[in-house]
Amino acid sequence: MKISSLQVQSLLKIYGRPENRTKVLRGDAGPAKSDNVTISDEGRLKQKAIQALGQKDDIRKDKIDEIKQAMASGTYQVNPEKVAEQIIYGSIFDKLV
Repeated sequence: MKISSLQVQSLLKIYGRPENRTKVLRGDAGPAKSDNVTISDEGRLKQKAIQALGQKDDIRKDKIDEIKQAMASGTYQVNPEKVAEQIIYGSIFDKLV
């Protein structure tokens, strides 16, 4: 493969001249910038809610195991009216929140 001087010049324009690279390597580029993150009040509230849910111990393992067993055996019955009711309730709740 043949490399022409035009290709080298275009790369130097893109990546900078060798003398400019030594400044960066030596640390003469100036003061380092730092990142800053600000979390809103709403974000803090959501974070607290998520932490509170994670600490909640009222998960009914026995009920979960019962449903898993019913699903595995094919005897689990879904009440479509209750599902529809919960979907509607959830959409109303989401609009209020």
